[in-house]
Amino acid sequence: MENASKALLMAASILIGVVILTLGVYLYTSFSESANNMKKQMEDNQIANFNNQFLLYEGKTDLTIYDVYTVANLAIESNKKYELQDEGIKVVLTAEGINKVNIIENNENSLEYTKFIDNYMYASGEHFGKDVIELKKFKCSIQMNEGTGRIGIVEFTEDKPTS
Repeated sequence: MENASKALLMAASILIGVVILTLGVYLYTSFSESANNMKKQMEDNQIANFNNQFLLYEGKTDLTIYDVYTVANLAIESNKKYELQDEGIKVVLTAEGINKVNIIENNENSLEYTKFIDNYMYASGEHFGKDVIELKKFKCSIQMNEGTGRIGIVEFTEDKPTS
């Protein structure tokens, strides 16, 4: 009888040990799933914040060369910050005399600022005896990089006024 009670105590100890190990494995799996979900959610939020900086310009048709420069510099800073080389943002400009030029080269703005700005101004008439200078307008479209989920290309196209 004494041996039977010792055997029952041993069986109970083994059973309790198995239950504790099972609980430990379950908790580990549960916590690692939660950690992975949190990590994925943080990455998704980071990508959304990254994209939102550029999505502000999408579909607008009243953008000027200053906006093009702003986006180009924002793309350069973002590419550097997130260490994006080949999969980084490209800013493309299509305008009169220019056919789809990537204005970011080697993480630097490849356009000469003042010279280029001057090319996108035009006299629109006269007001109180002085020429009225206006900036040409651009429209913006955005293409996503399917591999990264980030903005891939921001394209500005000259929006020619209808007269």
